[in-house]
Order: sequence, then structure tokens, then C-alpha cells
Amino acid sequence: MTPLRTDDTLSKYTIRAVLGSGSTATVYRAHDPFRDREVAIKVFDPRAFQESGDELTRNGFFSEAALLGKLNHPHVVQVFDAATGPDDYFIVSEYVPGGTLDDYVAQGRLMDIEAAIDVAFKCVDALRYLHAHGVIHRDIKPENIFLGDGTNVKLGDFGAASVEGLTQSQALSMGSPAYMSPQRLEGAPADVQSDIFSLGVLFYQLVTGQRPFTANSIAALAYQMQSIEPTPPSELRAGLPKAVDQVVARALAADLQQRYQDWGQFYEDLMAAFREDDGRIRASALESASGRFQTLRQLEFFAAFTANELWELVGIAAFHRVVAGDAVMRENDIGREFFLIIEGAVRIVKGGKTIDVVQSGATLGELAYVLEGAVPRNATAYAMDDGLTLRIANDSMASLSPLCRGKLEKKFLRILALRLIDVNRRLSHA
Repeated sequence: MTPLRTDDTLSKYTIRAVLGSGSTATVYRAHDPFRDREVAIKVFDPRAFQESGDELTRNGFFSEAALLGKLNHPHVVQVFDAATGPDDYFIVSEYVPGGTLDDYVAQGRLMDIEAAIDVAFKCVDALRYLHAHGVIHRDIKPENIFLGDGTNVKLGDFGAASVEGLTQSQALSMGSPAYMSPQRLEGAPADVQSDIFSLGVLFYQLVTGQRPFTANSIAALAYQMQSIEPTPPSELRAGLPKAVDQVVARALAADLQQRYQDWGQFYEDLMAAFREDDGRIRASALESASGRFQTLRQLEFFAAFTANELWELVGIAAFHRVVAGDAVMRENDIGREFFLIIEGAVRIVKGGKTIDVVQSGATLGELAYVLEGAVPRNATAYAMDDGLTLRIANDSMASLSPLCRGKLEKKFLRILALRLIDVNRRLSHA
């Protein structure tokens, strides 16, 4: 495979630079003149396809790439294009200008604990989405998790996921043994549980700066994975929540019955790392985007919202800790935002008299949004105990997608209708 040089063209794309290379492919940064954007192109060695002598392999490559091109998730690199030979085999995807997690998996360069958990959450969410659409990644490792601003990660490099029908020796080369499950190392096909194991290895490395298993041969590596329990991460790094130990132990379990069966329980157990022993959300968890996302996802109020819609809300919502006696909103103030009570109870006072008490899950101030801020607040809301509120400014609603905004507005109308029914019921008994 002859390397491409700067200013060479591949199809309609102009090569800008080499981003990386391996035994089966080279990744280039390139320019798409039609869309006027930078892209990443993974160019495969055609011999992997030609030597298979299997037309289904080539057709499968294109079919899988076409499927990837239809995926849309905030933490999955978007695939734009693909080609299937006879001499050129490549995948064109979104170019993420930041580095990768490979920059943060060594001692002295580790992320803060909350940031590492945040990254793990986003990876779990991305992989759950991929698997729901029939995609097994097969090559989860730090170099394939691209990092943008902060902890805005994107799972990419679908070369291994896209090439189906290869022989076992070829398929094994389309991955990294240190991150493979023991079942894969022994010849089993990749599946959801093998991807779970791979993420477990990556997460362990992300929080400790070392891999859970190291060996000089694949046979020795497989033996370690099946026979040795790695040191709990909390014993290698102070301050790690015990929940991280539990997540890693289940993700890296050699026995498939003990390993997570799917991403749902992985997700729930990881959520425990964001909570105190009494179940309340840790203050530090709200410092990360994933912590805020998980907080919203656990609320019944947002049960009908998709992951993408919740990420939209994370972008505009503000979370506030309140203590007993704090005024969440005041009577006669002009309403410019609305609130959702996440934790704690709130006392509603009008004219100095308590008229209601609302619990977590209730909203406050949404009438000002419905009436476009045309009326002042008609009551004061005081926190009855320490709690947590979510605030969304009315003006920021315009930045939401129509579907997301419509779901919120539908919730508001239902709340207002239920309040009207309750008022009528009280009047009928007066």
C-alpha cells in the first residue's frame, strides 16, 4: 500500500497530513472541497480484502459503512462516506481536532476522577447506542476515543467494526489484544460482552494509569484475564469511589455470566459513582456534563426525552444547591426562568400564608414561560430542606430543537391542566 502524501487526492478528497498508521490501515486528515470541511480518512490495505477472495467481505464492508453513515449520536464520530475497491478501501468520517484518551492513561497525566467517570459515561452511552443499531465496535482502546473540549468525547475508528467476514487471524489483527476479552483471544466472535470487557480495561487504565492485565504473549494475557483478579482501582488511586471498583470487577469478569450482559446495568452501576451513600447526588458530579446528564436521565419528568434531547437540555440548564429557607423564586418578581425540583421539598407561600408544599419532580414558574413572561410571580417558593433545583431561562428555550422544546411545552400544559382540575375539585368541596 503506497502511502499518500500531502496534496495527493483520494477520490474527491485532498490529503493534508498523516494522523496515524497501523498494520492494516493509515489515517489521514483531508479536505472535502464539496462540503468545505476537514475530514478523517481511514485507508485500508486492500490485501486484507483481496486475499480473503470473498466478495461478501467486500460487500459487507460497504454495507456496514453505509449503516454507520446513518448513525447520529453526540458521542459517536459521524461517518460520511466509504469506498470499496477494487484498489481503494476507505472510510471518511468526522475530523475531531483534539487528541485522544491515549494522552490521559499514564501516571502523571491522569484526568481528575470526576472527568474520568464523565468520559466513561459518555462511552457507555455511545456504545449502547451503537449496539442498539447492530454495531459491535471490536477495537475499543484509548487511541480510538477522541477528545474535544473538556470531556466532550467521541467514539471513532470503525475500521474493525466495519469489516465483516474476515478469517479469524485477520479479524484478530483488527483489534488490540490488550483490550480484547479472553473469549475473543481464544477465537470467539466479538459481541456486546466483548465490547464491555474492552471498555472495562480502558476505564481501569483511565482512572489508575495502568492496564489491569499485562503479558508478553496472547496466551499469557488470556491466562491472566481468566485466572487473576486485578487490583481494585481504589487501592491504586486515593479518592476513587468504591462504586468504580464494582463496575470494573463486573466489566472485567472472565465468566460471561458474571460480566455485564448488556449496557443497562453497567450504566446504572456507574451512576452510583455520582451518588453519596444516602443516594443523594454528589455535588462534584454536577461539575461534569455526564453527571448532569445522568441526573436528568434518572428523573421521571424526562422519561420521554431521547438521549440527544437530554444532552440539549444539559447545555442550557443550570443546577443549584439550596439549603432550608432559601427562596427559589419570589412573589411579584417577573418570571424569566422556570424550575424543576430534583431533591428536597418546597413550600409555596402567597401573601405570607402557606398554600401548598411540593416535592421533588415538581416544576415551578412555568406559567411565566407559557405566557412569555407577561405576568409577575404569584407566590414565593421556599426550600424546606437541603435540596437541588434545575433552572432553565425562558430565552434559552429557543436554542432547543423543535421536538425537545415541544416535549417540554407539552409537559407544562399537562401540569397546568392538572392544577386547574385540582382547583376545581377544591372549589367543589368548599
